[in-house]
Amino acid sequence: MNSAVSSGCSPFVSVVVPVFNGAGLIERALASLRRQTLTAWEALIVDDASTDGTATVAEQLAAHDPRVRVIRRPTNGGVSAARNVALARARGDWVAYLDQDDEFYPDYLEQIRTHAAGEADVLVFRYDLLEERLGHPRYGHTYTHDPAQVHDRLFREHIAVPLGVAHRRKVTDHTDGFDERLPREQDSELWRRFATAGAVFTFRPEKSGLYHIRAEGASRAGPRIRRCRADPRRPASRGANRYPYLTNPHLQPLRC
Repeated sequence: MNSAVSSGCSPFVSVVVPVFNGAGLIERALASLRRQTLTAWEALIVDDASTDGTATVAEQLAAHDPRVRVIRRPTNGGVSAARNVALARARGDWVAYLDQDDEFYPDYLEQIRTHAAGEADVLVFRYDLLEERLGHPRYGHTYTHDPAQVHDRLFREHIAVPLGVAHRRKVTDHTDGFDERLPREQDSELWRRFATAGAVFTFRPEKSGLYHIRAEGASRAGPRIRRCRADPRRPASRGANRYPYLTNPHLQPLRC
C-alpha cells in the first residue's frame, strides 16, 4: 500500500491529500506542495478506490519524492474516511489539508511553522477562490478582529474550509477524527469538537492557497460555497443550540 520510502527525519507538517478519480488534478496539487519554502513535510495521498488511473499517477509522484506516501483504499468510503486514514498514519507535529482540486501558496507551510510557536492548537487562514469559468481568483472569506464575530463566522457560516485549517496532530488524540456518517460539513463538525476539547483557535490574515471551483458545476465546491451563508434551517446553524461550548468558545482574536 505504501509506495514511498520515508525520509529519516520526522516531518514538521503532515499534509492530508484525499483523492477520488483525480488523475487529472493530483499532479497540480502536489506541484504546489513541492514549491513550498518549508521542505520538512510529508504528503499522505489516500486514493479512495479511484477508477480513473489516480493510483498510477500518485505512485509515479511518490517514486520521485520520498516525502510522498500513497495509501490505497480497496473500497470507496468518502472524503472523511480517506482523511481519517491519513490522520492515523501522520507523523508530523502539525497537520494540513490539501484536496485534489486545490493548491497551496508557496509560503503556506512556512506560515504554519512561524505561528506554531504560539499557543494556538488550530490555525485558521484566509484563502482565495478561483472560479474556473471566470479564470481569475477572488478573495475568499476574511476575518475580523472582533472575537464575537469570529465565533459567529466560524461556527455558523463555515468559513474554515480544510484548505485554510492547520492543527497540531495531538488535537486529534482527543477526538475521533472526521465523522464518516455525515453527508456534508464533516470538517466544520470536527472543528467544533476540537473546540469543545479545549483547542485554542487563532485566526491569521495570511492566505493558505487557492480553492478551485470547477467549471463543470463543481460537485464539491460550488454548492458548498453557496451553503456557507448563515441559514437557521441548516444543521450547522442549529448546532449552536446543541453545542454548549459555542457560547464560550476557545477562540483567540486575529493576531497580526
